[in-house]
Amino acid sequence: MKFCSLRNFLPIAMMIFLSNLICADELFEKQSQLKQDAFDQAIDNFFPLSPDQIKMIYGAYEKKLAVSSLPLTPVPIAVTSTRNISLSPGSDIPLVRLSKGYISSVIFLDQTGQPWPIANYSLGNPEAFDINWDNQSNTLFIQSLKSWAFANIGIRLQGLPTPIMINLASSQGEVDYRLDFNIPENGPFAKENNHIDALAVDNKLLAFLDGAPPIGAIPLYLEPDLGQAWLMQGRVILRLKDTLLSPQWFAQTQSSDGMKVYEISRTNTIVVARKGSPKTVTIKGL
Repeated sequence: MKFCSLRNFLPIAMMIFLSNLICADELFEKQSQLKQDAFDQAIDNFFPLSPDQIKMIYGAYEKKLAVSSLPLTPVPIAVTSTRNISLSPGSDIPLVRLSKGYISSVIFLDQTGQPWPIANYSLGNPEAFDINWDNQSNTLFIQSLKSWAFANIGIRLQGLPTPIMINLASSQGEVDYRLDFNIPENGPFAKENNHIDALAVDNKLLAFLDGAPPIGAIPLYLEPDLGQAWLMQGRVILRLKDTLLSPQWFAQTQSSDGMKVYEISRTNTIVVARKGSPKTVTIKGL
C-alpha cells in the first residue's frame, strides 16, 4: 500500500517541480525585461536623441564653426619684397601691409647686404599691433591685432643717428610676409672693400631681387644654370647666390637670404665664386 502511494506521488511531485521551473523562467524573463526597460528608459533620459540625430547636430555645429571661422575680408595675398629706405628729409615713409592673424617679418640690412641690428623701437598704437623682437637681431615680427588698424613705428638701428620711421596698416589686400629694408649706409657688420654704390641700387634692381623683373627685361640663360639673367636697357642683370668676381659691376644689392643682383655690361661670360673656387659661366640669349 505504501509502495502504490509513493508511485502515485512521483508524477505529482515531478509536475510541481516542472511547474516551479517554468515559473522561475518566467520570473527571470520578467526581471530581465524590467532591467532592459529600465536601461532603455535611462538611455532615453540621458540621450533623448537618436544616433542619426546626434550626427546631424554635429554636422550643423561643424558648419557653423566653418562659417564663423571665415575672415570678414578675403584671404590676403602674400608678398615678399625688398625696398630702399631714404634717410633724407622729405622722403616717402615706407609702409608695411599687415592683416589680422598673419605675421610679417621686417628685416634691416645695410648697403653691403649685412644685417643691421636694431637698438630699440617705439610703437604708436600697441593696442592695435603686436611686435616681437629678441632684443638683439635685425628682425621685427609684426602682426595686426585688429581687422582695420593704422599706426607707425620708430626704429633706432645700432650706430645710426637717424631713426627709421615706418607706417603700419592692416587689411590692405596684400600682406608683406617678409620685407627687407636696405639702409644706404654701412652698418656695424658692413663688408670690407665692398664697392657698392648705394645711389646706383635703385628700385629697378630691387624688382629683379624680388624675382619680378620690370616690363622690357629680356630673359637670358646661364650655363651652367646657377641663377637668372636678363638684358635690360643694354646691360645684363644677374640674380645669383654666388659672388660675382668678373666683370666689374655697376651696381649690386642683395637680400637677407644671400640672394644677390648685379648690373654689368653686356658680355657673354662671367666668373663667379662657387664653393670657394672661381667658375666660368656662359650667358646665352644675347
